[in-house]
Amino acid sequence: MNEQAEESYLQQLLVDAKKSATEKSIELMYHLMCNQIFWDGNKRTATLIANKYMIDNGIGLINIPLDYWAEWNQLIADYYYDNDMCKLKEWTYKVGIQGIDTYQRK
Repeated sequence: MNEQAEESYLQQLLVDAKKSATEKSIELMYHLMCNQIFWDGNKRTATLIANKYMIDNGIGLINIPLDYWAEWNQLIADYYYDNDMCKLKEWTYKVGIQGIDTYQRK
């Protein structure tokens, strides 16, 4: 793992004014999952980190219902294969966000 590259990615993501806190959380979560920067528990750790950011910004939680796990795992596998997060992000917005985004960009 290239620590400088990861730090740079994180800094750029978090200051991107074009993205909502929800979008940043989702991108961070899937980036951490895909790059597997932890020895073990990458999905769990990535989800915890993303939800910490969601909670800090008062925008709910990322929580994929159990009924959708098979579809979610397939979408994650597709993302790992093609490195295109668009479909996975859109699906997560529709299925996996609990709570509302109370901070609206003006």
